[in-house]
Amino acid sequence: MKFNIVGTQLLLALFLGFGSSLVYALEVGDTVTERNISLSILNEKGAEVSGVLLDEKREQDFLVLDFMSIDCGICVENLPAIMKLSKSLATNSKFVTVSVDRNTERVRDFFKQDTDSNLLGIPVAYDNQRKATRIFGLRGTPTLFILDRDFEVVYKHVGLLRAEDLENIQSLLNP
Repeated sequence: MKFNIVGTQLLLALFLGFGSSLVYALEVGDTVTERNISLSILNEKGAEVSGVLLDEKREQDFLVLDFMSIDCGICVENLPAIMKLSKSLATNSKFVTVSVDRNTERVRDFFKQDTDSNLLGIPVAYDNQRKATRIFGLRGTPTLFILDRDFEVVYKHVGLLRAEDLENIQSLLNP
């Protein structure tokens, strides 16, 4: 059987979709150009509000986005570290957890757990329509992005947050 390059290219085009632009994952040094990402957000107090994920009027120097899924064991394992970082770095960094789960009701129940408040203590944005996922070119969860004031990616981490990762984040956000 002879390998047919044209046939392979055609199959690849069908798989990726004609006319669709490929989405590349944002990396350190890239700038987020599309900033008007309106999402429903479970705020710190447990209320559901509409908001813009990349708020250009934020007071803090850094924006930390933790893309996760409640069905991802490593994502859930990272949550205590995210909570601890958010408390110790609240003065110069805004933390937002971005849930990529489709079922927002399950996500809300997960973070509220029969209480009136958001147990995580930081906003949880629902990206069930995959708006932010597409813009950031997310390949999997958990993925953590740190953006500076100009929305440039200054740090990216995929996977479990280990002690050395937490130290690197701490020194970046609190020099």
